[in-house]
Amino acid sequence: METAEFRDQDCQQLEQEWAHYNPPQQQVHPEWQNWIRRNANFIEREGQRGVNAVTGALAYMQRRRTTSNNPAHTGLAMTPQQIFSKQGLDKLEDLLELHGPQFYGVRFDKDEKTLTPNEARDASGLDTRTYNAAYAQLKAQGRVK
Repeated sequence: METAEFRDQDCQQLEQEWAHYNPPQQQVHPEWQNWIRRNANFIEREGQRGVNAVTGALAYMQRRRTTSNNPAHTGLAMTPQQIFSKQGLDKLEDLLELHGPQFYGVRFDKDEKTLTPNEARDASGLDTRTYNAAYAQLKAQGRVK
């Protein structure tokens, strides 16, 4: 029994050491990844001010509601699950579009989003098979990522 206990302690120590050198990676919500990718033009154009505007809007969306009229002390009391839903990310865009210039000196335009593959296909007027073949050809030529 003593030997088994020592071996168990050895395993625990090795697991702690492994966790120290290989900390768990935080998962990024897929809707958030998609939002960042589609709004890359805004982040690239506005730089740190754009990042600050998004961070501030997200903080406002999460803060609890109060009786204050000061936006620095009130919020929408949304949970992360609500924020990273389609409706929550639409609300984020509304906040950036309406209040970005006033509070952060940034211009957010919903129409600047990059197209999804399906939106690009629809805009091209091609059927799915033809569009995918053309995209594969452009990718092989190194003209798209």
